[in-house]
Amino acid sequence: EVLLGYFDTDGAGVTATRSMAPTRALIAGRLAIDGFELLADNPSFEFGDLGWDKVSGTWAIEANTPRSGSFAANCTAVASELRSNQRVKVEPGDVFYGEVWARLASGTSGGFKARIAWFDGAGAALSNSDGTEVTGSTTYQQATVTATAPASAKYASISCVRSTAGAQLMFFDDTVLQRENVDVQIITATGTWTKPTRARSVKVVCIGAGGGGGGG
Repeated sequence: EVLLGYFDTDGAGVTATRSMAPTRALIAGRLAIDGFELLADNPSFEFGDLGWDKVSGTWAIEANTPRSGSFAANCTAVASELRSNQRVKVEPGDVFYGEVWARLASGTSGGFKARIAWFDGAGAALSNSDGTEVTGSTTYQQATVTATAPASAKYASISCVRSTAGAQLMFFDDTVLQRENVDVQIITATGTWTKPTRARSVKVVCIGAGGGGGGG
């Protein structure tokens, strides 16, 4: 899903629209994008394996018991990894959150986890940050990971990982990779705001009734 914000040259006339597209091609005059990030292409496999690399194991995308939408990824072998090939720009010290959802076709044999892979500026793999392993079941379970970008990291991506053995098919769906908030500040009076370290954008929320046209 892509959220586009359109601005006139003087910043007026803001509109927004949402669209689902299998590519990242954007064509618009005077386009400004800020305050949000698209961190994973095709996160729920609705466009097959577009945007995903089969790092290890045998993977298929099928219209079979998805958590949402119409499709899910599946695998059988232990140590199987399916990794998004969209690499998000990072700086050392950035904090990222990732999640994946998975279920087994039957039984409770087999575990899975979410993984954030880190890469240097040349695209070479540096290390992985794995979340806690979750034991699979016949209903979708969530696995999460929160990790800090290591020294020399310039890019990150999210992976679905089947981490322990089991003969049953395991289905994966609904992946997430997002940058955590750097800071949240509540402004109660007029003053000067100083940009926190590593902040890239700011979202201002007006809560409740307020003067000068402010509102909830």
